[in-house]
This record gives sequence, structure tokens and C-alpha cells, in this order.
Amino acid sequence: MLVMMPEAGEEAFTALQQATEREPDQGAFANLHAHAWIYDRPGVDEPLSTAFAYATKAVTLAPDSQLARTILAYLHLLRGERELFTTEAEAALALNPNSPNYAGTVGYLLAVAGDLERGEALLRRAFDSAPAQPGWFLPRLTREPPGLPIPHA
Repeated sequence: MLVMMPEAGEEAFTALQQATEREPDQGAFANLHAHAWIYDRPGVDEPLSTAFAYATKAVTLAPDSQLARTILAYLHLLRGERELFTTEAEAALALNPNSPNYAGTVGYLLAVAGDLERGEALLRRAFDSAPAQPGWFLPRLTREPPGLPIPHA
């Protein structure tokens, strides 16, 4: 997650909002907007509902986007919609199963959702094909990292 001063964050968010309004048919803007709304925003009551609306729009506008489908899958997971999460996560992975980034991301999300066997297999495949994966993938490759037990969903 990008960390910035609140004023800079609001300026960036306003610019993204303006770009999305000017180009409503751009799936990339909807993707970015969905991702931005996943995180809590001061003064906003339902950021996940807004994120979900943008993510759904992004998938409609760009059904072949792994990013759009992965964000939508993540939002399904956050909303407790397990079957929809799994369907969307697998659809994201199927778009380019050889992408180490998306294999790792989907693997991580599957492991968080409780499908440890499939999740860890995807994470291992991601690391085997490209060892420079994000550090937050690593805890899912070991059931008990030092001093940090992994919650099983």
C-alpha cells in the first residue's frame, strides 16, 4: 500500500475521481478506483460497497484483465462470498496462468480463504518461476513463521 500525507492522498484520489468521470469506459480507471476504495477512507461509511461497484464495472469493461478480476475476487472474499471469490480468483488465474505475480496473489488469497493446499501450491509455483516475489507472500509458504501463527480461515 502506498503511504502518503493525507493532503497528497486526497489530491491523488480527486485526480483519479476526475479521470474516472471524464473516461467512464476505461476499465483501468475503474480498477484503480476499486483498489483505492478497498482501504478505509476517513469520513466514508461504506468504502467496500464503493470498491465493489468499481470492481464490478472494471470487470465488465475489461473482462480479460487479471487485475480487475483479482480485485473483484478479493472483494468477494472480504464480503464473505466464498463461492464467488473462488470463481473469480480462478477466472483471474486462468487469464494468464503463467504469471508469477498473479499465481502468487491468487495463491495467497486462496490460502487466506482456507484453501491452504491449492494456495500454497500456487505460491510455490510463483516463487519457483520468479523468486523475487513480494515479501507478504512468504508467510503463506510456512505454516508457522517464527513468532507469528497463521490464522486458518
